[in-house]
Amino acid sequence: MQKYKLALIGATGVVGEITRKVLEEYNLPISEYKFFASSKSAGKIIMFNNMEYEVQELVDNSFEEGFDYAIFVAGSKVSEKYIPIAVEHGCTCIDNSSFYRMTKGIPLVVPEVNLDDIEH
Repeated sequence: MQKYKLALIGATGVVGEITRKVLEEYNLPISEYKFFASSKSAGKIIMFNNMEYEVQELVDNSFEEGFDYAIFVAGSKVSEKYIPIAVEHGCTCIDNSSFYRMTKGIPLVVPEVNLDDIEH
């Protein structure tokens, strides 16, 4: 089974904490997790899957590591700036903000309603 690299953007916020808990509940084929936040949270140590992780500051070259997926839970301004950079580096992005919500060609996926649209 293929393993994936996942970045969580906004890892130290309230939604980031909940996202981490949900990720811990599932046995996803993730080989590497990386947690990003603002400069004020950089260096903070968080626990995830019984391991310690150091939160990294999100910067323009953060996606050069080659992530397969990134989950953005840091708000519209962060999504606006960093999702294009992530996509440029081949990363599939899942955005919790409203920034791309009505953008043509980017599916709004609500699992209970249109999960099949995630294939696009």
